[in-house]
Amino acid sequence: VVCEKHFEEQYIERSFKVTVNGVVNEIARDKPRLTPDAVPTLFEQYPKHLVPKKALKRKVRNLCLQEPTTKRRRNKSEPFDVTDSSATDNIESSACSDDAAAGIDPGERVGSEKELQSQSDSQAAQLPSAESGHPFSSIFIPIAWMKVPSASSENLTYALCEAEANNIGTLFIERMVTFSKTLPEGGSVLATVHLRGREHSKEVLTTRTEAELLVQKVSAMVLCCGSGIKPVSSKYVQYRKMYFAARCLLTTESEGSSCAQCKYLRVLAQNQMCRLKKQKRTSSEKNKHQNVSRNLRRTKKKLASVQEQVARMKEENKSITEEALEARIRALPQKQQLAVKNCFASAQRKSVRGMTYSDEWIVECIMMRMRSPRLYEHLRKEKVMILPGRTCLRKYLQRFKGCFGLNPKVYAALGEKTKDMDAFSRHGGLVIDELKFSEHLDVKSNGGIEGFVDLGDQSSGDQKGILADHGMIVLFQPFTGNW
Repeated sequence: VVCEKHFEEQYIERSFKVTVNGVVNEIARDKPRLTPDAVPTLFEQYPKHLVPKKALKRKVRNLCLQEPTTKRRRNKSEPFDVTDSSATDNIESSACSDDAAAGIDPGERVGSEKELQSQSDSQAAQLPSAESGHPFSSIFIPIAWMKVPSASSENLTYALCEAEANNIGTLFIERMVTFSKTLPEGGSVLATVHLRGREHSKEVLTTRTEAELLVQKVSAMVLCCGSGIKPVSSKYVQYRKMYFAARCLLTTESEGSSCAQCKYLRVLAQNQMCRLKKQKRTSSEKNKHQNVSRNLRRTKKKLASVQEQVARMKEENKSITEEALEARIRALPQKQQLAVKNCFASAQRKSVRGMTYSDEWIVECIMMRMRSPRLYEHLRKEKVMILPGRTCLRKYLQRFKGCFGLNPKVYAALGEKTKDMDAFSRHGGLVIDELKFSEHLDVKSNGGIEGFVDLGDQSSGDQKGILADHGMIVLFQPFTGNW
């Protein structure tokens, strides 16, 4: 657990900071968060030499609010460096040899060099004062880039222009970076990147290095080459005899390729052109006839393949022996084995009338019909499973008599089940539960009516005519196993 009492306020972030169009917005946090460089330095009654010391933060210079530094000129009295002297000696020796070959006096050459040096020094001294209106006015840009004059003195624009081969008088601005005026929040500058006249992205910059890196990044971008063909539809953009998608990504990863939107536009244009050519060649009636015949051939091929597959499956089924089939059936769960065996038994008969079912399968069918009679009838009529009818189930249900008291058949079943078990496995408990019945009268084959309150000898005379809506059941639950 970290306590904020041990951290200085500068290491605790109590709000989210979001910059939108150069404006910093703060949103309060639900829980404060520590900065990545947070160090606990506040400990009361603790030796100072054991308290962690925070790292000294270097002073950050904001280059956007400062004027360009002036170049330091070397005095004539200062000695030359060893490397500089060797380089100048080589240059002077080569220059003297060239002058001697051309017949030029060395004194005249020295005088002209001094004049050029003085002119360049005066221009260098005047440059910062002329371009001191914007903090990014004197950044380093690639060779092919240029500064574009603007009517507004607040914005600064650098651009890369290109001209066509046969039309030198027209220039096209391929890439352009525009820096807005310095924002009052933190001295940041909003930079907008345009590629081929369309806005590509916006970034917020604070230093000259970021501005130089942005210009170099834009200069290194690989531009999209377009779709290559003129689309038939009107949803496209034309630029320098090239066609682009309306949502062109403007940049690609490899040279000479197109973006995904322009590739998709090219495919659409090719499909539309192919469709127009086909419409001119063939009539509508001929196309309908060809489509019908083509669909008929495909259907015949599918039918032939399905027939071959059915014949192959029949041959495989014939080759399977009964032992292999029994082995596969035994690998299934117990209840699935009952369903599969009944399916095979019904397949060997002309009709399922008079078919005998095992007691386990009858119990499962009774449980399924109790849960959903409609689903049971649907499975039986559609022959999804081989299920006995309602009359058959009713005959089996007549064997079970529901009345007040304990059923003696339960004791016989428990004795048969537990005769091979040890004494510990036979231990269990009685579970008593209440059941909710729907009021219903049922007339038995012997003429008796069931559905009234039945408490045996304990039922009073006024309760014998009341419909029963509740019941109580007593179950034996073993402690070990689930039998």
